[in-house]
Amino acid sequence: MSIPPLSTRALSTRAPHSGLADACAAALDSSGSRVWGLVPRRGSYRLVDGPPLDFPEDLLGFDAPRPWTGAVVAFSGRATSLETGDFQSVRFGFAVDRQGRTAALVTDRDGSPYPLGGAQPIGHVPDVCLRMFGLPTPPEATPPVLLSILDWIEEVIGLSVDPEMSGWTSDWNAVADLHPLAPASGDLSPRDLGRAAREDSITWRDLWQCATDHHLAVGSLSATQLAWLDAPSMARFLLHGRPSLASVLEDAQRALPHLVFRQVLATAVASQLAPGSHNGDLSTGRGDT
Repeated sequence: MSIPPLSTRALSTRAPHSGLADACAAALDSSGSRVWGLVPRRGSYRLVDGPPLDFPEDLLGFDAPRPWTGAVVAFSGRATSLETGDFQSVRFGFAVDRQGRTAALVTDRDGSPYPLGGAQPIGHVPDVCLRMFGLPTPPEATPPVLLSILDWIEEVIGLSVDPEMSGWTSDWNAVADLHPLAPASGDLSPRDLGRAAREDSITWRDLWQCATDHHLAVGSLSATQLAWLDAPSMARFLLHGRPSLASVLEDAQRALPHLVFRQVLATAVASQLAPGSHNGDLSTGRGDT
């Protein structure tokens, strides 16, 4: 969901707030997007202005000042109603303290805040809030091999429209040979390529450790930003910058010969990757709707 430009309307910091949910509710009374620090005051909290916030990426590398015992972020966007399926405008607030306790509120149609049920929200906003206190973020379920599969399909699509490679993508063996886990020799069937993807042992932790050990940038993330993130939050930022598997397969269906596309699709199915699953979190990053 898109975040509008930062509002100039400031939240009053005079009144203390007794808990994280109260801090969320107070933040939701503001407009625009902002982060506030929670500072102890007579057994409760008061809100103090944090850095400007247009997108979660603006908080990458930000370490909460020592006096902050927690932080709260509020932003506006759209959500899908579970009752009607319609989009509606909402405000969302997320608060965390240094012990990792969290609270999340969202407004309903009449603007009244209510708590989000179920497990802790997962996405860029909770991630940057947790990381500013050095806290671990929830695991990312999507395996990193998805990035390799996306690269493969996008490369094949690109070759299909290259005049110098005319007819090349009509050959499944040539297409399969580009698969990142294709064996040097042997069977290139979708079943075997899918099994290789399922059995791939590389983890997000492995990728994060390699990048931080060698001070590498990955995707749109700088080496400094990667060191500030942990492995699951890095994964979500990298995945969010990519199209979903479903959308890439739609492009492949339009670009590739039918029989070759069926093999590509069978490979994705055999890899047991869930199309589009990595786009369904509370990311609120650039380009969300």
